[in-house]
Amino acid sequence: VDPDDGVYQVILSDGEGFSYKQITNNTYSSYAPEFSPDGTRLVISRDIPDHEEYGGDIDSAILIIQADGSGETMLIGNRGESSITPTWSHTCNLIAFQRWEPSKYDIYITDPEASFILNVSNNSNTLNFDPRWRAITIP
Repeated sequence: VDPDDGVYQVILSDGEGFSYKQITNNTYSSYAPEFSPDGTRLVISRDIPDHEEYGGDIDSAILIIQADGSGETMLIGNRGESSITPTWSHTCNLIAFQRWEPSKYDIYITDPEASFILNVSNNSNTLNFDPRWRAITIP
């Protein structure tokens, strides 16, 4: 966190904590980083400002960046929605995340190109938080 402005950035350090590299450097906070299982990419959440004409709220988007901080791509980010806590599947072909829509959180999945977005919880009576993948064996 930058003590001057309170903005969170993604910083990677070595196992000892002696050297580090700042991966993001943005006006708005970046957080909840997770490496892809193959170690080549990160998926992160980032606060994005809503336009002032819509009240200036802060929503959250999901971005994919290369492990060295290059090649940043916004994956999911719609005005009025907050998409957070992204997590990679074990095979790197899917990303799960939680999305806040007015009065509820649901769990969604997408692929790294966002060619589809699927609500997998779709439950208006429950707040669904912090998705995690688990490998299962199908008999």
